[in-house]
Amino acid sequence: MELRQLPLVLLLISNIHSEQTEERPKVKVSIKPDQHVFRGETVTLRCDIDGEGVTSWKYSWYKDGSDSVFSDQEHTFSSVTESDAGKYSCYGAERGGSRTSNISDEVTLTVSDRPQTVLSVSPQKWLTEGDPVTLICEVKGSSTGWTFSWYTLTASSDNSNHYQLLSDSSRGAGGNYTVSSAALNHTGVYVCTAERGKPAYNTTYSNKQLLWVTGVSPPVYLVISPSRTQHFTLVSLSLSCEDQSNSDRWRVRRYTDNEQLEDCSSSSWGSQTGSKCTISSTVPSHTGVYWCRSESGENYHPVNITVHIGVILESPVHPVTEGDSLTLHCLYPYTSPPILRADFYKDGSLIQSQTTEMIISTVSKSHEGFYYCKHPEKEESPKSWISVRDKLRAVLSVSPQKWLTEGDPVTLICEVKGSSTGWTFSWFTLTASSGNSNHYQLLSDSSRGAGGNYTVSSAALNHTGVYVCRAERGKSVYITTYSNKQPLWVTGVSPPVSLIISPSRTQHFTSVSLSLSCEDQSNSDRWRVRRYTDNEQLEDCSSSLWGSQTGSKCTINSTRTSDTGVYWCQSESGENYHPVNITVQPSHSESQISVLHTLSSVLTVCPYLLVTVVLIFKCCRMRDST
Repeated sequence: MELRQLPLVLLLISNIHSEQTEERPKVKVSIKPDQHVFRGETVTLRCDIDGEGVTSWKYSWYKDGSDSVFSDQEHTFSSVTESDAGKYSCYGAERGGSRTSNISDEVTLTVSDRPQTVLSVSPQKWLTEGDPVTLICEVKGSSTGWTFSWYTLTASSDNSNHYQLLSDSSRGAGGNYTVSSAALNHTGVYVCTAERGKPAYNTTYSNKQLLWVTGVSPPVYLVISPSRTQHFTLVSLSLSCEDQSNSDRWRVRRYTDNEQLEDCSSSSWGSQTGSKCTISSTVPSHTGVYWCRSESGENYHPVNITVHIGVILESPVHPVTEGDSLTLHCLYPYTSPPILRADFYKDGSLIQSQTTEMIISTVSKSHEGFYYCKHPEKEESPKSWISVRDKLRAVLSVSPQKWLTEGDPVTLICEVKGSSTGWTFSWFTLTASSGNSNHYQLLSDSSRGAGGNYTVSSAALNHTGVYVCRAERGKSVYITTYSNKQPLWVTGVSPPVSLIISPSRTQHFTSVSLSLSCEDQSNSDRWRVRRYTDNEQLEDCSSSLWGSQTGSKCTINSTRTSDTGVYWCQSESGENYHPVNITVQPSHSESQISVLHTLSSVLTVCPYLLVTVVLIFKCCRMRDST
């Protein structure tokens, strides 16, 4: 036994003897901020004796079972080092008295080199506008007492990189910085740091993490020529930031695999002219993410570009829209033509073998993923992420109402759901061909609907019709689907033609004859009856199964509920007049038959209900007769 451990052994023997005569107070050692600390931190050891005052005891500290190393109740290392690490215990003796305490349990102090923060992203770093994302900052090997700060990587005029504190950095408290709905401008490179204690002890900056947010319709597009994301070496590559106004306020910026943030405008890798960046001869080190940055620091439309010596995958630069087709090729620079017969893979699984092109005729969200191609002799291409965006829909509404009197003002309002800026709008009316198939005809004055509002200050009878709208945005034009249909019905006090209905009412029973005549002052036959039904179908009587046209008269031999809709007169030149809303409802007898059909099915299972059903039917007949 080493002599330096003798005092501790004698103390233990004394304690064993004393415990036979009286109960000794317990002792506890605490370490702040943590048992695992880092070189340079301020660390405090404290010895507490249960139920006893601070001043009535004197303390002895032991490290690794050796002699007393210090004698205060609380000891602070102002800048801890690896030599301070070890197992600590303490012991108390009453001042001016005979009592002593137990020896505390040993507590281990671990001292490591300067801590490293680790930054990760959940669920992924490639996002679509509106997706949630969380940046997670952790201190490796330690978890308690830390507060976190969040930064983005910025580049100065000479392309040197700096860290800029986020204005809302405080919302990352607890180690998680969460964005519930990612915006296009969240594109960028992020790092974090952590600190704890007083005075504050800071970690190093974390690893860098990229967030790339793509949208269905950004205000600016990065247009790449050749138009693909993978490129051969030693070729020219052009990258242009294009917006609606052909503005020169955009610059191309990139983040490469060497974790360097660089502007094209002040670098050796490319030359910037206006909003266009040109790389004269590509090399593999040009691989990285490229995007458009405004003068005010906004980041838009990131594209992952790969420069590869061998086989490459020809895939689209922009996200593919649901419902569109997708074509992929496998290219090799040293064959003519460069298209190879190859195998195509998605997320590591073979999806098509030995073909010169892979075609997906109708793309859906399930087709999103990493794609690459592989040639049996010339190896495989790098992987490309292909994202699939939802087809945006235009929504059309009418203000103040769709039933109008001649001279009333009306506004058709076209909006793109979830997006509001940079759109131009087109306006159409629904037309019917000879076979009653429906088409959209662009309005001759469609341009007056710019801004999303198509306003008629004084509605005329001929504004009667069914309208739709559509929106588009961007140089690589993104077009929405057609909107929902909105009819406008305009009535006047003295239209040039009247729709005469026989029987002369707007509500009719089923299974009866109904006649609709377009009558004007000259008894002209130039009018045809047209209708728009609840199934949103535009139909002419003259060429349909629902009615027969003779002159200007349309006859429905046997009405059905599906004949419910708005009917009007249309001239040979396409003028629409005198809309009338007609409703067809089942007669009483039909309602009773429908009830009996339903109940007969029940009676096959429950015959005891027969008497009840007969009584109900008799009551209905008696009511009809009265």
